[in-house]
Amino acid sequence: MSLLKLHRTLCQRFGTRGFDLVHPFRVSWYNESLTREKLELKPIPTFGRDDCPAFLIGHSKHFWDAFISSVREGPQLLAESDPIDTYSKQTIDLEMEAQNQCGADYKLFLSNEYGDRLVSMQRIADIGALAQLDYNTYLSVHPVFGPWIAFRAVQSLHAQRFCIYRELELCGCRS
Repeated sequence: MSLLKLHRTLCQRFGTRGFDLVHPFRVSWYNESLTREKLELKPIPTFGRDDCPAFLIGHSKHFWDAFISSVREGPQLLAESDPIDTYSKQTIDLEMEAQNQCGADYKLFLSNEYGDRLVSMQRIADIGALAQLDYNTYLSVHPVFGPWIAFRAVQSLHAQRFCIYRELELCGCRS
């Protein structure tokens, strides 16, 4: 499967679960910014490639319908210490399981991880031209949804070839 097709598939599959922001970027853009700005964050693994592709996975207000539906189907979600993080992880894990069955090699970082697994998802959104990061307020502002967005995961891929341009619309999904 080409990565453009994978992007379209991820947009569709995540979109039905409320994650309407699936945005491609090159891992090197993020890693180079860490070096340039002397930030003490670990770089995202590149699988030994300068052009390693990745996806930033998040959502806008469209998340709430899917989340509320999930709570109605299984109210045990509300018993969790953080129902939104739990729903996000369960949803993302389902997609990663499907990719595992296809033999995909990837690294996944969730927004609620810390230490060596902490990734600045707002910085990625800014570098990848998904949402501008305002360094005074520390809000990411999307051109359509404004600041009403959230980032939940980054998936870096071991792929043969993927050309990523810093454009907002690659395949017609909302990212």
